[in-house]
Amino acid sequence: MFCSFNFYGKVVHLKVSNPTAFLEIKRFWKAFQSQQKNKSPDVIFEILKFPQTYFSLFKPQYFYTDQFIFLLDRHTLVTCHFDQIPWRIYVQYFDHHNNERQSGQLVYGVFGLLLRAVLKRFGYFQLHSAAVSNRKYGILIPGRTGSGKTTTALMMLQENFKLVADDQVFLKKENSSVQALGFARDLSLTRESISFFPKLSFLNHQPSIRKGRRFKKTMSPKQLLHLFPDQATQKTKINYIFFPCFSKHAKTKIQRISKLNALARLLNVESQERYRLLIKDDFSLKSELEIFSELCEKAKSYDLLISKKDRNVSHYILDAIAAGASY
Repeated sequence: MFCSFNFYGKVVHLKVSNPTAFLEIKRFWKAFQSQQKNKSPDVIFEILKFPQTYFSLFKPQYFYTDQFIFLLDRHTLVTCHFDQIPWRIYVQYFDHHNNERQSGQLVYGVFGLLLRAVLKRFGYFQLHSAAVSNRKYGILIPGRTGSGKTTTALMMLQENFKLVADDQVFLKKENSSVQALGFARDLSLTRESISFFPKLSFLNHQPSIRKGRRFKKTMSPKQLLHLFPDQATQKTKINYIFFPCFSKHAKTKIQRISKLNALARLLNVESQERYRLLIKDDFSLKSELEIFSELCEKAKSYDLLISKKDRNVSHYILDAIAAGASY
């Protein structure tokens, strides 16, 4: 099965032998799917199935240089060639007959991590974060699943901000600033998040979909634009960073944090993914550290502790921005 993607001008061709994983990859990255399948690719991905005996002959191994990555574990053999365009990434996996779990591993723990490593080399750094903007400034809202990213972003839309992204952004250095680039994808909300917004109550009548360890309701970009007309944009310069965290008992509180603290938080956002494949790539890791450091140097950063009873979180954010002080 074959499809093509266009990531900000970089063409990626993908061939996958697992039908479930193929459909999930197409669904997750549908905003980048390209119909120009005959265009010369910059990257070629192949994810193919091999019998168990192929892997039982080897012990886990890892080797990498700036132009080559080799990884072998109990379930996966990965080789990446970066010496010439098109770059070539070959993934061979053992079919262990647990299709749902294996599909998740291939989509998020193999293809997702390898794609991020590839895009880093092109200067695009994916981050688990929401982002919003208005005419004056852009706000980045990083956090793990359940931290309150989407809820905070939707509250800012009620203050006439525009949504850049609700869960995944790409960071890109442009001139002297760091830009957040969004892409259209379905929003996933828990019942708790929906309770903050009466106009979203219709989602409670829709079926729930399991996202990680939680069940969530899904809202399409078209539905969002119907509720918040003209409140979407594809990119923004980042001026402020807010790290949200929901609390059942504490009052809503905003606290200014140091640049070093903010950098540590950004680097730690993705550290507890469910599916992980060890990808060590000094070239892309160094570039990621540089862009995160520049972002924390130029943007003001805050801790945002959100009370689950508070419906006016956006006011705290706006007050913090206006005052430039701790709350």
